[in-house]
Amino acid sequence: MVVSSVVSELVLVIACAGAAIGLARKQAGLDATVGVALVGLAASLGALKYGGIEAVDTPHLYVSRLGGVGLTLLGVAWLRRSFPGTWWVVVSAAVATVGASLALLWVDGPWRLPLSIAGVLGTIVGGAAWFRARPRRAMAAVGGAVLEVVAGLVIGTKGVLFGLPRLDYFHVALGTAILMMSLSFPSTREGGSTPRE
Repeated sequence: MVVSSVVSELVLVIACAGAAIGLARKQAGLDATVGVALVGLAASLGALKYGGIEAVDTPHLYVSRLGGVGLTLLGVAWLRRSFPGTWWVVVSAAVATVGASLALLWVDGPWRLPLSIAGVLGTIVGGAAWFRARPRRAMAAVGGAVLEVVAGLVIGTKGVLFGLPRLDYFHVALGTAILMMSLSFPSTREGGSTPRE
């Protein structure tokens, strides 16, 4: 059992649970809420895996890939809320269908990076659209997306840093990024449901 890895996975689980609840309350959409919940489910399986339960290795691998698709859906939700249009439902459905198919059928394929980039760009563009109306919201969303990139490209998941697996730092940074992107998500109940109002 790797205690630090179990703890970092549990931190990610708690962050995702809080983010999913917040997104549901803000009526962010099923895609964003379920997408973040999938990351939390993957982290739950990861906690069991690093806790010594080997039977969850394969489910953890597949659900982790689905969690990556879920983060892309959060980016689509940011775009949908910032630039309203009924066609976003089609985009969301296409991302979910294609992403889930690739995650289950081509687990380690090269599709993961372009899909992650699309999700990050969606959050950055969607979040930045709120800068004039709600600058703190915009900065939190963009900051969360940038932290997601830093977690993946700078921290990484392989090797050791300061005596702990890099994967542990990655999970804590990802949890923080998800909270930033989710809790700053605009609510339909607040005044001005688009950044231009």
